[in-house]
Amino acid sequence: MMTKSINRNSSIKLFQDRLVDIESIISSAELGNIISFNNSSPLVTESAMQTLVLTKSKHEIDRVLFPIIISACATSEEKAAGSGDICLQICTRLLGNTLNKERSQVDYKTNIVKKDLDKIIKKLYSFNRQFHRDDFSTFLKSSVKNKSIEKIIYEAIKLSGKTGKIYTKASPANETMIIQSAGYRFNHEIDESFLLGKKRWTNSNVKCIVIDGFIENISEVYHLLETLHASGDPCVIFARHMSPEVSSAILTNSRRGVIKLFPISLGFDDETINVLNDISMACNTSVISCLTGDLISSAVRRSLKTIDKIEIDKDGFTIFNKPSSLIEDHLSFLYGKLNAFKSHDLTVKDLYAKRIKSLCSLKVDILVGKEVIDKDIYTMEKIDSILRSIVSFSHYGCITNKDLKDTVESLKYEISKETYDIFKNNICKKFKIMPKNSIILPMQICSSLVDSFSNLGGIILEDR
Repeated sequence: MMTKSINRNSSIKLFQDRLVDIESIISSAELGNIISFNNSSPLVTESAMQTLVLTKSKHEIDRVLFPIIISACATSEEKAAGSGDICLQICTRLLGNTLNKERSQVDYKTNIVKKDLDKIIKKLYSFNRQFHRDDFSTFLKSSVKNKSIEKIIYEAIKLSGKTGKIYTKASPANETMIIQSAGYRFNHEIDESFLLGKKRWTNSNVKCIVIDGFIENISEVYHLLETLHASGDPCVIFARHMSPEVSSAILTNSRRGVIKLFPISLGFDDETINVLNDISMACNTSVISCLTGDLISSAVRRSLKTIDKIEIDKDGFTIFNKPSSLIEDHLSFLYGKLNAFKSHDLTVKDLYAKRIKSLCSLKVDILVGKEVIDKDIYTMEKIDSILRSIVSFSHYGCITNKDLKDTVESLKYEISKETYDIFKNNICKKFKIMPKNSIILPMQICSSLVDSFSNLGGIILEDR
């Protein structure tokens, strides 16, 4: 019995020592970290959560500790920008206090922590502060100390308006460029011969047809060619592949000026497997597929949908068309898939992100130049965090540093001294103003996590 008690004490001591190590990661991250990898560029981050995730460790506790903490913080950050680091602080500085050599004490302390967090959450929910222009200015100035970054963000938001999407990318050029573009842009290699020696093929009021299949014989599209010749209407065909015979016939007639038809073959691979569905949404039409019993020769005889405009160049095409409810529903579906994706393999996640970007009709691309990055190596991370926070601000409103301080102070005699001290000395000092859900969500996650966390001492004991 004495051996078991000693083992449990040493296990808990080992666990608590590891939490102290993680706290040092939090402290060092506040100063900034550069994490190097063998086969890729180093990652520059001021995020304690990112540092913890990407720090390789062989510590024996980490196989139990890391999955729980990282999963909680990643979930929080994914749903609310900036909340991952707050979640990490609560995990390491508050939940660690629940560990004790006596099981009865563990249950008692666990219950106290849950009640403390629930009281703070309930109080914060009473704040109904809307996010205004002055709040954004305060948030931006407290998040970055670089006038160049402030100017970039203000300009990008101005160009994107209420409905546009903003994307960021590091540029090899010295100067930063902010590019506004409209339309549904799909990047894909185009057969340049159909550009007929021009830089782009541009037409308005364009007939379109989307075929999930292979156009093998010219007879399958012969009626379409006759119709286009008679009407003079421009048309674009999106298909998986077409035979050299079909391609040659279309090209010959296009060169002669008999028809205005541009065929785009998209192939079939991981990147294009769903692209025809996305294109059909942008064109507000349906996909012709043998799986639904359609024949190409029959489908082309039906009335074709007309899109407002299309521009095609060697690198892809941009569809200009009135947005429909189908697009919004489809984007909601894709965002759901993106947010639900948990794998560490980012390839699939990137594919969803590319599909979403293609279907956003107004885009602003920030190409951050080396001149800005050289002055502040955390530029990309700061811009990303600020832009994600704006969405949370607009949806949930905001909480100021004073709001949280006043809340904790008002509960001073209703919550434990440990909770009071941690919030007053650590959490309250992390921000000036934050989205409401970026403060409340990590507390909710940690409140639901506390039972698993406090049982870790027992798990470690069983393993040792």
